[in-house]
Amino acid sequence: MNFRCVFGVCDSVFHGPRPSPPPRPRILFLPTILSAVLLSFSGCGGEPEIPKIPDEEQNILFLLRAYCKFNGEHQRTPKSLDEMKPLLKEFGDPEKIILSPRDGQPYILVGGLDISQAPSGGALPVVAYERNGVNGNRQVIDLRGSIRLLTPEEFKKLKFPPAHKPPA
Repeated sequence: MNFRCVFGVCDSVFHGPRPSPPPRPRILFLPTILSAVLLSFSGCGGEPEIPKIPDEEQNILFLLRAYCKFNGEHQRTPKSLDEMKPLLKEFGDPEKIILSPRDGQPYILVGGLDISQAPSGGALPVVAYERNGVNGNRQVIDLRGSIRLLTPEEFKKLKFPPAHKPPA
């Protein structure tokens, strides 16, 4: 039915009452609220579980954090692990942190990086890596904190600053 208004008076006045809208379905609020409350108590309790960092990755992550902090304080990257030892104390015993739990050797730190410059080619520079690794595979960490196990072939493809000479 089409209604028109003329001088503020709708022609429904002249043609009978306006049809009522279709009935709305009734929502039962009490069962809905009760269900929501019961669901909130079932299986969703407790605090979210934060994943634990594996032990073999903790030390190399501490090295990265100290590396970045050193750079912020000195406007250059550290030249050796010894330079970073005072900063490593906040994470524990520096003499233990500088050792890889996988091969038992001190990590090799890559000095001479200019971390203020974005790398070309998308690959972020490696900050530290294992001296020997396990079964030929070395653990490396890049500037964003990505930890990878690299085969000898993959390790040889890494690019380092000119002053850094990785072991063969």
